[in-house]
Amino acid sequence: MKDDNLLWQVRHFVYAHIAETARPPRVDEAAAHFGISDTKATELYKELHNRHALFLDLDEVAIRMANPFSGIPTDFKVHANGKT
Repeated sequence: MKDDNLLWQVRHFVYAHIAETARPPRVDEAAAHFGISDTKATELYKELHNRHALFLDLDEVAIRMANPFSGIPTDFKVHANGKT
């Protein structure tokens, strides 16, 4: 990956978004935030997945887990910034 700086900015955005909204950002939300194409955002999400920085549902390119946060309902709760 050429631009590791952007890659880690996207990772930070994902975690900040989850902590703020209690849900993972969609690819199009990351793309809009960084002013990049959905295709580029998808590539970055997949690279984060390949580096085990988060885990995707590859069929939908949706964040399934960004430890300790889950993108799908589970029996386990995470509390952050006054949100569950």
